[in-house]
Amino acid sequence: MRTGGPAKANAKLEVFNIKLLKHNKNEKRVKNWLNDRYVTTKFRKMKKYNLILAILLTFCFYSYAQKKPFMDYLLSWDGRSSKLNVELTYSASEKDSTVFIFGDPSFGGQTDIINVIRNIRATGPESVRIDEENRRITIYHKGAKKHRIRYEIVGSLNVDKPTVASQTELFRPVITKGMLTLVNKQFTLEVTDKSNPLVSSRWRKYPGNFTYFNSILPSQTNPSTKLADDYANFSEMVYFVMGDNIDVKEYNVMGIRYYCVTTKVDKYENDLGGNINPFFEYYFPSVHRFWNDSDFPFYFLAATALQNNQKDIGAGGFGMKNGFVMKLGTKFSTW
Repeated sequence: MRTGGPAKANAKLEVFNIKLLKHNKNEKRVKNWLNDRYVTTKFRKMKKYNLILAILLTFCFYSYAQKKPFMDYLLSWDGRSSKLNVELTYSASEKDSTVFIFGDPSFGGQTDIINVIRNIRATGPESVRIDEENRRITIYHKGAKKHRIRYEIVGSLNVDKPTVASQTELFRPVITKGMLTLVNKQFTLEVTDKSNPLVSSRWRKYPGNFTYFNSILPSQTNPSTKLADDYANFSEMVYFVMGDNIDVKEYNVMGIRYYCVTTKVDKYENDLGGNINPFFEYYFPSVHRFWNDSDFPFYFLAATALQNNQKDIGAGGFGMKNGFVMKLGTKFSTW
């Protein structure tokens, strides 16, 4: 005989619904837990992969930086002596030696240009061999991992042997009291392989009150700031001027920057800055309009007085890729 009737059936149904609800809630909790665990695990894996990727990229960049050849020049001059001290730190291949060449005799016919580089010395255990006839400087590494050489550039002007042709001071380094003018090939070393190292230069010691000009980045007037460019560009002649009698002016010629580098006073009472000013106002704008000359972001003209002439010997100059260098030993109006 059955007991309970509909009431008991309804009670059982209610209990079943409660269990089902609890099951659904538990199932939802399980799904949420599994989903959270999946997302967390995936996120952790992503972080892990990103970390690995970052490490690999860093390693690749570091490896590239290590493999990229370089030549770093550190320059020193006291503003009075005739010697420029040069310290070159450079990378070397796996070979047992590195060969450099100094100077270019075809630049102004200076066949004895090797004589301006003196006291070349390497850092131990490396050693140096100099072939003056071929202007070759060989550094034997002897297992050294770091490579550095030091040398001096002598730009003395002998008063007993006065300058009789402007070419002497044009095509050789001029380093004398209060004045320094240099083309890069008068103090840098030429590589003999096919590498294109990153070349940099900066000044470690220099007179703080001297005016400074470089034709790589003329707006950079602080000598202690590093200048850098690829060897292919750096070797196309770079001009440096430093002195206490130097004036540098910047002109805007039809939207292009032009720099004018002159000596302030000389024995001929020239006002070179004033003499050359009309060129920037009239001549260069007309040339620019005619040729539409905008191949470079800036141009420069350097006109300085000869330092060691005793007679009126006129003037001379040479062109560079985006500038012109002139040295005078006469009154500007008579040249």
